[in-house]
Amino acid sequence: MLYITTLNGAITYPAPATLERATGTDGGLFCPMNLPRYDPAGLMALVQLPAADCVASVLNQFFPVSLRGEDLVSEGKLLPEPVFIRHKIAVAELWDRKTGGYAGMQADLCARLGSRLRARGNWPFVAVNIALLFGIYGDLCRSGWLQIGDTVHLAVAAGEFTMPMAAWYARKMGLPLGEIICVCNDNGAAWELLHRGETRLDGSVVKTGLPMLDIGLPCNLERLVFHVLGSHVAADYAAARARRGVFALNPEQQANLREGLSVSVVGAARANGLIPRIFGTSDYLLSPYTALVYSGLMDFRALGGEGTPALLLAEESPLRWGEAVLHALHLPVENLVSQIGRLQSQAAARRRGD
Repeated sequence: MLYITTLNGAITYPAPATLERATGTDGGLFCPMNLPRYDPAGLMALVQLPAADCVASVLNQFFPVSLRGEDLVSEGKLLPEPVFIRHKIAVAELWDRKTGGYAGMQADLCARLGSRLRARGNWPFVAVNIALLFGIYGDLCRSGWLQIGDTVHLAVAAGEFTMPMAAWYARKMGLPLGEIICVCNDNGAAWELLHRGETRLDGSVVKTGLPMLDIGLPCNLERLVFHVLGSHVAADYAAARARRGVFALNPEQQANLREGLSVSVVGAARANGLIPRIFGTSDYLLSPYTALVYSGLMDFRALGGEGTPALLLAEESPLRWGEAVLHALHLPVENLVSQIGRLQSQAAARRRGD
C-alpha cells in the first residue's frame, strides 16, 4: 500500500515509512492513498475469522508484514468476550490485563508491526485500531448479538481523535458502523470544530482527572479534515496550528465534516454520577473514562432513540481507577483490588441472572 500526507497528495511513501516516521517530509500526517474496501461477501469472510486472524488480515492490508493471528496473541485471547448490558449496548473491554489500560496493548501491537513510534496519534496506532474494530465486530456477530451486516453505532472517547478516526476509516472500508459518537471531557476541540465550525489551535489544556483526554490539539482531526475537505483545507489547518491561531470552516464544510459523526462534551461530575447508576440498573461497573463515553451515548440516544444497537469502547479498567470508582459508589477506599473484584463479580452474576 502507498501513502500520501495530509499536506500533499502527489508524493507517495511506501508503508514502511509510516512505521518509522510520524510525518512525511512536508510535515503532513500519513494517510492511505487508497483504502482497502470489503464488499458484503468480503466482510462476511473477514469477520467470520477468529478475532486475532481478522485483526492480522486487516493489518496485512496496510503493511507488508504477513502477520498471522497467533503472532498477535499473548497469554490467551487477543480480546476478551464483549459484555452485553441493557438498552442494546455492548461493551468492548480493550484494556490489557496487566496494566488495566489500552495504551500498552496498542503499543505492543504496533511493536509487532515493527514500529517504534509511541505517540498514539501516529498512523500505526490508527491502523491497529481499525483492525481491532473489525475483530470486535466479528466477536459481536459470533455471539449472536448482531448478524453480519447489521449496523451498530460506536461510542468512543475523543482524546487524540485516534479511535474516532480509525472508526471513520473502518466505515469507509465497509464495516457497518452507524454514527460515530465521540465524547470529550472539558477539552473539547473536536466538539468546537464540528459544532461551532471553528476551534483555537493554541494547544491550551484544561487539566482534569482524566489525563488521557486532556488533549488540546487532537492531531487526528487533521486527517479527518484532509479526507473530507481536501489537502488545501488541511494546509490551512496546519498553518493555524503552527501560528497557534483559530481554524474556521464555512457552513458547508462544517456540515460535510460532521456527516456520520456526533460529538459531545461531558463533565467529570456527571460521568462520576453515572457509575453508581449503571452499576445499579445495568449491572456493569464503569471506570470514569467509560462513564464519560456512556454519558455521551446517552446524549446521542436522547435525540435519536435506542433502536440501533450501540458498541461502547472501554479503554480503562475500573481497577486502574479504583479509588475514583469507590468514591463514586460512596464506599471506603481500602482493599482496592478485592473490592473492585467483588463489585465486578456481583455485576456479572446479576447479568447472568444468578
